[in-house]
Amino acid sequence: MGSKLKGNTTHTGDGASPGKIFIGGLAKDTTYAAFNKHFEKYGEITDSVIMKDRYTGQPRGFGFVTYADPSVVDSVIEDTHVINGKQVVSEPRVVSLSHGNVMLGERLSWGNNASLKPKDESPK
Repeated sequence: MGSKLKGNTTHTGDGASPGKIFIGGLAKDTTYAAFNKHFEKYGEITDSVIMKDRYTGQPRGFGFVTYADPSVVDSVIEDTHVINGKQVVSEPRVVSLSHGNVMLGERLSWGNNASLKPKDESPK
């Protein structure tokens, strides 16, 4: 999928890493080289990937960057990013939860698992 891994990283096996950032809204013609060149100015990248459709091989419009130093994440997500003339979105690391739910920072896609809803949003 275009992933590059450098050196030792502290991945937990579920896609979580303290220096991992979701990058969304990529132009379909964004190259791996342009993607890395843009984000490497913030620090050493240990892993990066532009996600592609498994059947067509076409880019899906998002990817991930993992930095060796997690402290750079805040500066990356605070900045505005334009790659190939298109503004992209950067979000804090992604943590995968069971049942296909995904957490981006503090936002949850609840799917059908009501048990994950915060107490103040539980059905009454």
